[in-house]
Amino acid sequence: MKGPVFSDKFKGYGGKGYVSFNNSFSDTIEWSVHVGVGDVYGLRFKYINPNHKDIVATVMVINDDGIELSKGTVYFSPSSITWDKVNIITATSINAGHYRIRLVTENAEGLLMDNLKVN
Repeated sequence: MKGPVFSDKFKGYGGKGYVSFNNSFSDTIEWSVHVGVGDVYGLRFKYINPNHKDIVATVMVINDDGIELSKGTVYFSPSSITWDKVNIITATSINAGHYRIRLVTENAEGLLMDNLKVN
């Protein structure tokens, strides 16, 4: 993580807590994932956006060599104080192996990110 902080104020999260975006400038979260079969994968982000506007972020799939395989935009719609989910796809087929999923936001103050699931 670069910018966001770990928290556990709002209930209903999975695991030990979630990430809270507190900056009005660029923040980054990166997950390390492993997929067993080459395919196009769905990425599901579980979040809360208490703002009254969409929060726009860039999501990238990066291989072990640091090469960006896909890049897309995800919109986190307002969700009050309940956990919501947004789904996107990797936009391209990726092979079995280890990857990094990087989420980069700007002006995401207030966004809470619980988890990422790769399907």
